[in-house]
Amino acid sequence: MIGYGFLYKSDHQTPATVQLELYGDELVIRDYQGTEALPLADLRKISDDGMQLQLGRRRRRNWRLSVSGELATQLRSAIGGRFRWLKWSAARTWHALAFIVVLLIVELVKIPPEWLAPVLPAAIEQRLVAQDLRSFYGSYCTSPKGERALRDLVRHFDRGIADTVKIEVIRSPEFIVTALPGRRLLISNAFLTALNPDELAALLAHQVAHLQRHDEVRAALRANGTLGALIGTISGTRRPDYVLEFTDDEEWSADARAIQMLRLAQTSTLPAAGLFERMQRERDANRSFGKEQYYLHWGLGSVRPERWRDAQDQSERLQARPSLDQEQADALFNYCWRRQDTPGNAS
Repeated sequence: MIGYGFLYKSDHQTPATVQLELYGDELVIRDYQGTEALPLADLRKISDDGMQLQLGRRRRRNWRLSVSGELATQLRSAIGGRFRWLKWSAARTWHALAFIVVLLIVELVKIPPEWLAPVLPAAIEQRLVAQDLRSFYGSYCTSPKGERALRDLVRHFDRGIADTVKIEVIRSPEFIVTALPGRRLLISNAFLTALNPDELAALLAHQVAHLQRHDEVRAALRANGTLGALIGTISGTRRPDYVLEFTDDEEWSADARAIQMLRLAQTSTLPAAGLFERMQRERDANRSFGKEQYYLHWGLGSVRPERWRDAQDQSERLQARPSLDQEQADALFNYCWRRQDTPGNAS
């Protein structure tokens, strides 16, 4: 049986008139480019209004063949399109049911975030918190020189993270620096203007340690519960606050890793110890650092500065070098001298 049809090979292509021949278990398609024999098993019905039959091809998403007349009648019988369509739909339904069952098991068995965070797909991880934080702060800041300086600081500790992390600097009087799911670093301009590069290096090393350990993903999952957080990423309606609360164990482990990275980068831990002492004094006096939500991340009291100062004592041979040169330090200080309404771009 020979007939004619219209073949679409992409959504934007003009259909080509082709000659069709049903030959046993194959459909032979001829056009000006040549001849192709397709097994009927590779064809499936897309639509059928009784006059015109639309066929699709497995593993070829935008491929469509439009057939009518007696050849369409024979193809309906040979392909059994309705049965194949129901079979395809059933497979998709089983996939959806399996996904729901997995979510229920996660919640019922209470799989802890500590187990789930390292294996969570990046597409879900990056949606655990809001992507656009302008509703909280009003604007982002941008500075090519300042961003390069921040990446240089991060590169002292982890080159892979430095090349892929999304750095977002916000114009805010609050003292905030935190890791966020989706390999993001959120830093407020208040820190860039209040700290010297060595102090800032210690805070960034701490946040890099959180990213290496996936602590920010665990904190986001805890914020809404494992099941609630995953459903929220799908529906887009439930996301935890941008300020994530890390556990004391996560803070201690991140501190230990940060101290190790600072030593390897030949950066002194004494500026960090002085910073934490200053933060503690401000907190006790209910001023500056102490009033901000940020201090929740570092609320380990007087033990923290002692630990960082002791770390320096254990490395007396360390030949400390400046974290940044003066030009880079100036670029950080002036990071927010102009306003920008889009987040910083990761390079």
